[in-house]
Amino acid sequence: MGRVELRDIHAGRLKGVNLDIVDGEIFALVGPPNSGKTTLLKVIAGLTDYSGSVSIDGQQIDDLPLDKRGIGYLSQEENLPSDLDVLSSIEYGLKTLELPRDKIIDRILSLMHRLGVEDIVEKRIRDLSVFQRRKIGIARALAPSPKALILDDPFKDLKSFEKDNLMECLKKIRDDMKLTIILATRSFMEIENLADRVAVIIDGVVNQVGTPSEILFTPKNEAVLKYTCLGNKLNCLNFSIIASGLALVNCGFLLVAPYSTGVVRKIVIYPEGVKIFREKPKNLTYNLIKAKIVDIEELLRDVNVKLSVIGAPGIRISAKIEKELFETLGVEYGSDVFAWIDPTYIRVSS
Repeated sequence: MGRVELRDIHAGRLKGVNLDIVDGEIFALVGPPNSGKTTLLKVIAGLTDYSGSVSIDGQQIDDLPLDKRGIGYLSQEENLPSDLDVLSSIEYGLKTLELPRDKIIDRILSLMHRLGVEDIVEKRIRDLSVFQRRKIGIARALAPSPKALILDDPFKDLKSFEKDNLMECLKKIRDDMKLTIILATRSFMEIENLADRVAVIIDGVVNQVGTPSEILFTPKNEAVLKYTCLGNKLNCLNFSIIASGLALVNCGFLLVAPYSTGVVRKIVIYPEGVKIFREKPKNLTYNLIKAKIVDIEELLRDVNVKLSVIGAPGIRISAKIEKELFETLGVEYGSDVFAWIDPTYIRVSS
């Protein structure tokens, strides 16, 4: 296993980071772009200069290179040799191990089976899909049998079903190989059903560490609340069960939300699930509200739109919309709009 301890880490934007990552847990670093997540992964891997200390299983590894740290590392770039076939690509990363070749091949084939890619062993890297390359990159990082696996934005550019598949693979790898997995991503939604614990890093500072549910429903400060859901956390007045797995929740306005058990006291709405329409859509009959645009924040790729819910004084929710899509809506500050809230983007808590 790999217990990872970080003490007073300073590097790039990172300002005195302290973390204790438990043996065998899936630990996620989340936060906005350029917050220091990738830098922290590189610190653990020994790929950038830093001050402070990094320990694995109680042993300081600050003076050791990557191949001596017991770390398997996959960067966003992957850096797979495109002219090699899959088997040779993974085998190349094991050239320093003093093992018989048949043992190395057995290890590679076992990893590929765990990742569900044993059928592409003879394909060349350049002929693989993004999803296949990602899995081969992970297999290559795992091949030396590290104590900890580090993945930088492993779900980037993957389709929804591919993300789900990779998450299941990572859980199985953690359980079967008894290793620690540390990953970084911009999206909190991506890891809420994967990570055991999460560290929210904003502007180089760890703002909160906790389970995904703790981060989502009991954010430590406004910065964490804005990052996870743009402030879309509402207290509920009452609720009623309307069908198996569904409840009608009153949070100042009525919403159909997923339900499992217990009393619903709070909901969180991911802003990606708030869809804005200029005219009232004819095919949506639930979770449709009328609202006024009271703020617009343009980011690099997205636009955050704050809405004041008409008929629910004091209640505001935010939508996150791709910039290109927002420009086609023909709305602006002060516009009256309709907003539909997708139930699959709602989370409930007692």
